[in-house]
Amino acid sequence: MKCVQCGSHAIARHLRTVDHGDENWKREQTIEAYADPKAWIFKGTKSAALKANVCTECGYVMFTISKAAAKEIGKIKKVNVAKKVAKKPPICLNCGIGGHNKPGFLCESIKNVIGLGDMQKQSNN
Repeated sequence: MKCVQCGSHAIARHLRTVDHGDENWKREQTIEAYADPKAWIFKGTKSAALKANVCTECGYVMFTISKAAAKEIGKIKKVNVAKKVAKKPPICLNCGIGGHNKPGFLCESIKNVIGLGDMQKQSNN
């Protein structure tokens, strides 16, 4: 893990965040998300324990929750996750076919223009 503020790798990870309640009771801090925040009751609450990661170089604090809790909150808040789309290979400007215009590679249309295509056909015979 790297600090987003200063770039240091000196991170104290997964520290407990504490809230002092009535009569100085300690309890873990949480975040809450509501499926229906305007409802009086039955809001569809999802909560998650808040953990802290602290950069010991600059003091920057990064809060996190578990991946499972983050996914649950994403579901009730209807967060759309962009699906990773495979990148299409670049299209060859000579023949219009994709995926073969690598350095040092000659496509068939170029080989034919400079006379190499016929030479390869003859050498294969």
